[in-house]
Amino acid sequence: MRTGRMISLVMLALACSFTSGAASTARDALPKGGTFRLGTTDDPESIDPAHATPFTAGILASLTCLHLLNYADSPRVRLVPEAAAGFPRISRDGKTYTFIIRKGLRFNTGKLVTAGTFAATINRTLRINGFAAAEMDPILGAKAVMGKRATAASGVHARGNRLVIKLTAPVPEFPYRTATPGFCAVPPDLPIDPEGARAPLPAAGPFYVSSWQRGGRIVLERNRRYGGRRPRFVDRFVIELGLDAADVAPRIERGSLDSGDVASGAHGRLARRYGINRVQYFVKPTALVYFLRLNNRRPPLSAAGSRRAVNFAVDRSALVRAAERTTASERFGPAWGTPTDQWLVPGMPGYRNARIYPFRAGISKARALLGKQKSPRRVTLYTRSEEPFVTWAQLIERDLRKVGLTVTTRFFPLSVLYAKLDTPGEPWDVAAPGGYGPAYPDPASTFEVFEARGTPARYLRLLRRAKTLRGPARERAYAALDVALARDGALSVPFAAYNLRTFVSKRVGCKIFRPELDLAAVCLKR
Repeated sequence: MRTGRMISLVMLALACSFTSGAASTARDALPKGGTFRLGTTDDPESIDPAHATPFTAGILASLTCLHLLNYADSPRVRLVPEAAAGFPRISRDGKTYTFIIRKGLRFNTGKLVTAGTFAATINRTLRINGFAAAEMDPILGAKAVMGKRATAASGVHARGNRLVIKLTAPVPEFPYRTATPGFCAVPPDLPIDPEGARAPLPAAGPFYVSSWQRGGRIVLERNRRYGGRRPRFVDRFVIELGLDAADVAPRIERGSLDSGDVASGAHGRLARRYGINRVQYFVKPTALVYFLRLNNRRPPLSAAGSRRAVNFAVDRSALVRAAERTTASERFGPAWGTPTDQWLVPGMPGYRNARIYPFRAGISKARALLGKQKSPRRVTLYTRSEEPFVTWAQLIERDLRKVGLTVTTRFFPLSVLYAKLDTPGEPWDVAAPGGYGPAYPDPASTFEVFEARGTPARYLRLLRRAKTLRGPARERAYAALDVALARDGALSVPFAAYNLRTFVSKRVGCKIFRPELDLAAVCLKR
């Protein structure tokens, strides 16, 4: 199981989002207490949120962090105020954010969380200048702190319960950035150590790190002073570090672990034995989309009709099945992907199932579209010289031959492939570079893939306009763009959303998937 900033899809075993009075009543009736045991192949070098290793940005952040805004414990991606009393007030020029911090928030030590806490946290993250600081780059004065020319960003001010953050330019996705580990509230007097903070590490989120032993385990205890709205039912988490992935699934089945990093080769057996999305084994699509690029700068794919024909011709389900049989990468294998014909996935703001292209190919429709074109019938496919890309190339060649296109395929190492695709005049028509996933669960981040060379100006204008919108108008704009780019522009062939696969013990209840298991919300059956 891997956690991170991905997409909520399905809530299982809990039919509530913990926001209404009825949900609160249901939550009160759920079992509380116990120790959740998690096994990971990671052995993190730091538990400091300012260092933001994959482990701290995932599991630890989801359990210990108090953010200004955070993701709702629900299947739909939705930012909600956490430490903030409400959503920030944004200036008309989009460069100043004003947050009002809720009163009464405390670290597990009893120390108050204030606007000054978040100002100090931001400046500490910038001074450490690790991966987490990159999310703060747009803040006025951030570069001076990261470059050690200042100790505090000039654009960050705290007074009373008011936190003001000024940016150098409008950044529409900035609210999502405030939910990243660098903004995780830490005590203002937490030392700056090149190796990161040590345990016990105070936290203002649902849990705090009480102990940490490299190569051993991390223990998280419930923060009984947590003043946020997130659910929390278990008393503690014990995270075993540096495990062999092959040992994790058997231990979950025996009950000595409740979840963990399952070896890729075990997923086929688990799916057959436990079924998918029933009680213990779950498969949820993420926003990482595998796709084919189509070159609209030269014939035959300079014509939108020809690009739509390729979209109809490609058998998306066959591509997914082919990668289920590969053993070349931990990423693929059984239940690795879900066929798709869109860039937005369920749970993402703006998603709607438009059913634009068939997953099993529409050969007659593709032939009809190509029959209207007078361009050449030869295409060149560029792809990676590794599996499953070699097999995918064979399937794509087969599909395109069926509709009258002759395909020449060239294979390259990944770095060479990307260099060639970025070279003006390079003679490719279809390319299979891999997958693309957004940095944030926001449509603007998803559609950055179209900001490359070759996207028609009218779509670039629509993308720029959508970024400036807020609320329902923004979601409607991106919903329309998702359909228009796939159906009308047809600049790519999205064919699979990467799945996150999670296996839990039989005693785990209260399961919410976003698409990772929402650990803070789990409960243990008695």
